[in-house]
Parts: sequence; structure tokens; C-alpha cells
Amino acid sequence: MRPSPVRILMFVENLFPADPRVRNECEALCAAGYRITVVCLRKRGEPFAEIVQGIQVYRLASLSLFKKTPGPGRSSLQRGFLKVASVVGYLGEYLYFTTACFCMSVYIALKRGFDVIHAHNPPDTLFLVAALYKPFGKKFIFDHHDLSPELYQSRYGVNNNLLTRTLRLMEKCSLKLANVTIATNESYKEIQIQRGASLAGRTFIVSSWAAVIRWPICARWRLNCVWSISSNLPDTSRRRIYSAIWRRPTFAWTPTRPAH
Repeated sequence: MRPSPVRILMFVENLFPADPRVRNECEALCAAGYRITVVCLRKRGEPFAEIVQGIQVYRLASLSLFKKTPGPGRSSLQRGFLKVASVVGYLGEYLYFTTACFCMSVYIALKRGFDVIHAHNPPDTLFLVAALYKPFGKKFIFDHHDLSPELYQSRYGVNNNLLTRTLRLMEKCSLKLANVTIATNESYKEIQIQRGASLAGRTFIVSSWAAVIRWPICARWRLNCVWSISSNLPDTSRRRIYSAIWRRPTFAWTPTRPAH
């Protein structure tokens, strides 16, 4: 008797299929025989539910409370207000998306079912949804796109404050709860093992950026952005991130069917 396909429920706080990393992973999983359901954000004109190349997609309305990106020429008072607004904005958006993902997970569990929750960060709060399903035997994959504590520190020029420590705690919880963690490069893999006390055997690298030789303008623009936002980090850390991104190969990943 042919076994039923493993059913994967993906959470991504981004557009789909516009997000190339998530799209590539979904296409690879579908080609390997997995059954994929994606919960993502919706832009104007997109339907709530549709099937995209065999992938069931459910879309949630976006929520943005404040503009959280600091601009040039701001006064000290404006920068202080932006930091407070960013905390309120992130808390509101993360709470909304995490709650919405839980509600959708209940709907999908009843309608289609799932065996695995595959959460893409940010936000790092999605482990809370996965934790509720752990007692029912559901597996959790944490796809670690960004180092949220470092990005927050770099963007707003803050030190190891309460929010930074909270972000690091949520990151650690996500890494510890996960059955499998996914890193984008060797540097991220090392950080996952150190911060989450993860075993190397359950941490894997999945690179999805195109090689620089294929899209030179796009790739160099991305590298310049990374160099810019990491301006507050030590030079050694910046060069490490820069070098890791520069070496990322074209996406190539053939998943194997997990053992139950």
C-alpha cells in the first residue's frame, strides 16, 4: 500500500509566491512528494485562498502599526519616539500574525490536516503555535532566515536592552523546540548550535540566493544593503556575514522523506 504524503504547514510573514526562498523550498518539497499548505500575507487584489502550482495557499491581511525604519536627519527626540513606536509596532504585528497563524492552523487541521509545522522567521514567536501541537505528535521545523536580535540592534543602534534579550530568548526557544533547524549558511548554523544548544545532526543548511555571476546587480545590491544595516557591528562580524552571503550558491536541495 502506498504511504500517504507527509503534510507540511508553512508559516511565512511575507508574500507568496513572491518570496523566492519559500517558493523554492515549496517547489522542491512538492517535487519530492510532500503536500504543502502555506499561510502567508496578502496584498491588495490577491485572493484569501488559492492553489499555486499544486500548493494550497491561505493569505492573511497585513498589519502595520508604525513605520519602523529610521530615516536620515532625525533629532534625538524623533529617534527616541521611533524606538518606542518600533517596540509597540513589532509587538502588535507579531502578536497579530502569531494569533492568526494559530487560528489558521486549527482550520487547516480540521480541513486538510498536517504532520509538520515549518515556520520561517521573523517573527520568532511562531514556536508558540508549534508548542501547542507537540503533544499531538506534530513535528516542528524552524527556518532561520534572520538573526533578529542583531538586526534590531543594528537598525536602532541599541545595546543589549530588554527587547534584544527578549528576541534572543524567543530565538532560543524556537531552536530548542524544533525537531529540525534550517540555516542559510555555515555562520548561521554555528550560531544555531551555540545559542540553541542544537545538535549538529538536526541543523541543516539550505541556501537559496542566486549566485553573483547569474544576477550580479541584484546580488551586489543585497550585499551593499547587508553592509549598510550591519554598520554598528564589529568589522569582523560584518566581513563574516558579507563573505557568507557572497559564497551562497544557487538553491539546490532535494529533501528526503522523514521517518515517523
